Amino acid sequence: MRTKRFISVCLLLVLTGSATMPVAMAWGPNASRAICLCALQILRRDIEGSFKGREDDLVAGAMISDQDMSRYAMQGGQIEPFEPIIRQITLLREVSERGMTDYLIFRFGVLAKMTANVVQPFGTPQNEDERKLKERFDADIEEHIGKLKLKYREQEREFIYYPARYFGERRKFIEDDKYFVRQEYSEGGGYGEYAKRAVAKQFEDAINVVADVFYTVLSERKYSGETPPSPRDVAQYYVGQVEYFLQKSRPDKAEEAYAIFIEVNPRLASPYEALGEAYYSAGQYERAMTEYRHGLRMRGSWPEVEEKIVRYYTEQGVKLLSMKTRAGLQQARQAYEMALNVSPGNPEAVSGRERAKVEIQAMDARLDRDRELLSGAERLFNEAQAGAAGKEYAKAIDLFEKAAAVFSLVSSEFDEQHNAAQEGGEDAATAIRSIFSNALLDAETLMNRASQAELEGTYDQAIRYYNNVAGTVSVITEKYAEQYQRAQRLTESAARKKTAAEASLEAQKAESPT
Repeated sequence: MRTKRFISVCLLLVLTGSATMPVAMAWGPNASRAICLCALQILRRDIEGSFKGREDDLVAGAMISDQDMSRYAMQGGQIEPFEPIIRQITLLREVSERGMTDYLIFRFGVLAKMTANVVQPFGTPQNEDERKLKERFDADIEEHIGKLKLKYREQEREFIYYPARYFGERRKFIEDDKYFVRQEYSEGGGYGEYAKRAVAKQFEDAINVVADVFYTVLSERKYSGETPPSPRDVAQYYVGQVEYFLQKSRPDKAEEAYAIFIEVNPRLASPYEALGEAYYSAGQYERAMTEYRHGLRMRGSWPEVEEKIVRYYTEQGVKLLSMKTRAGLQQARQAYEMALNVSPGNPEAVSGRERAKVEIQAMDARLDRDRELLSGAERLFNEAQAGAAGKEYAKAIDLFEKAAAVFSLVSSEFDEQHNAAQEGGEDAATAIRSIFSNALLDAETLMNRASQAELEGTYDQAIRYYNNVAGTVSVITEKYAEQYQRAQRLTESAARKKTAAEASLEAQKAESPT
C-alpha cells in the first residue's frame, strides 16, 4: 500500500506541474513524464545520488518528439519492437563507465520513453490506421490520466538477462488490447471501460519495465552473450553529447565530449556533419566549417557538405565585401578562397574573389594617395615650425596654412591616415594661433617699452618702438577676426601715442638751448 500511495502522489505532482504541455508524443507528454519520474522514484534506494538534481535532464529525454525519437529508435533493421531498447541498454551500460553526465541522464529519459511505448498497444503503430487510432488513444489517455485507478504492487527489480523472454511476457496481451480498444473506438464509444482498465494496467507495466531497464543499465552484473555496442553507436552517442551541451551553453563540457568522440570514432565521416550542424546552431560558425572539412577530407567527395561549406563562405564573402574596409576586403577574398578550396571553379566564389581583388587594388591606390598627401603636409608643417622658431612669422603662417590645406585633402576612408591628418590640421591651427599670440605679445612689449621711454624723456626711442608695432602684428590677417581686432587696436593705439610722442619730442627740442 505504501508504494501504491507513493506512486499516486508522484503521478499527481507530475500532472500538476505539466498541465500546459502540448500533446505530441506517444503516451502524451504528461503520461511520459509521469512514467519516467515514477520509475525513478521506486528505484531511489538502488540508484541513490545518480539522478539527484538532474531530474530536468531526465524529463527532457522523456519528452522528446516522435521525430527526434527516430534518431535513437531507428538504428538498423529490427524484427522485434524491443530490439532498439536492448541496443540502447548495452550502449548506455558502456558509456556509463566514464561517469554519469547530464547527457547520460537525458538518454535515460529517451530510453524510458522508448521502453514505455513498447508496452502500450499503439506505442509502435504498424500502419496508417493504427497511427491515426494512436493519436486519438493517446489524446484520451492524456485527458483521463489523472483519473487512473492504480493497483500497483511493489516488485523486485529484474535484471533483463533474456530480452526476448522478458518483453514477450510483458507484451503478451498487446494484441488483445489492440483488438478490444479498436472495437471500442470503431463502435463510436471511444475511450470506454475496457480502455480505462487496460491503460491503468499498461501504465503500471510501463513504470515497472522502465524501472527494470534503468536497473539493468546501472547494474554491474554481466551476463553471457551481451553484445557490446557498435563503434558507430558509441561515436554517435558522443556526437549527441556534444550537441546537448552546446544547446545548454556549456562549451567546456561539449569539448570534453568532443575529445572522447575523437578517441572512439572508428574513422567515420558522417558524424562530422552532425557536429558541424551542432556547432553552427550554437553560433560557432568557423568551428562548424572545421568539422565539415574533417568529414570531407575523410570521405573525399561529399556534395551535401561541400554545398554547406561553399554557401557559408560565399555568404560571408558578400557580408565582408559590404563592409568597405581593407580588412573586410582581405577577409572576403580569404572567404572566397576557402569556398574555392572545396569547390574549384565555383562561379560565385570566383566572381567574389575577383571583385575583392579589384576593390583591394583600388583601395590601395586611394591609400597611397592619402599617404602621399599626409607626407607632403608633414613636410610643410616641419618647414613652418622652423620658420616660427626663427621668428619668420609670415613665412611660418603661410606654410602652416598650406600644410592645413593639404591635411584637409586626406580622406576619411582610412582611420590611421585620417586621424593623423585631423591631428596635423589641429596642430597647424594651434601653431598659427601661437604665432599670433607671440606677435601680439611682442607688440604689447613694444608698447610698454615705448611708454617707459616716454617717461624717461627719450621720445625718439619711443617713436621707434611705436613704429615697429604695426609691422609686428601685420602677420595677422582679417580671416582671424579675434586676433586681427586686437592687432588693429594695438596699431591704432601705437599710431596715436606715436603722434603724441612726436609732439613731445618737438616741444623737448624747442625747450633745449641751442
